[in-house]
Amino acid sequence: MTATPALLSILFAAEYRGDARLHNPPNLSRITMPPSAQSAAEVERLSKNAPAELSDRRVVVFNIWKREYTRADGSQASGPAAVLSVSDGAEPVETVVGDGSRVTIGADTYDVIGVTDDEVVLRRANP
Repeated sequence: MTATPALLSILFAAEYRGDARLHNPPNLSRITMPPSAQSAAEVERLSKNAPAELSDRRVVVFNIWKREYTRADGSQASGPAAVLSVSDGAEPVETVVGDGSRVTIGADTYDVIGVTDDEVVLRRANP
């Protein structure tokens, strides 16, 4: 037990010796968030069979499995895709979406950036 106080005093002396440089903390008022952190607020995760509100519309994701779908550039792709049902209170509009698709919901446009077995991940498209 006598080794513990001796060890602490050695560590204390090493930390606070006279020739140690003073550490100046960075000015945190000028730090900007990286782009990935800034855009995280623009990402929407829609869980399968769980109604959500997005752009003043009711949105439901269902029937997720591997199939053909259309990408934003008009090309065809094959992979995990889902049916996205969008309703403004009238007849819902259903669209098959997959990674790389683009969909309009209300007045907003979203890029599909991921489809898993349980969710579709959307990111608001740049105007």
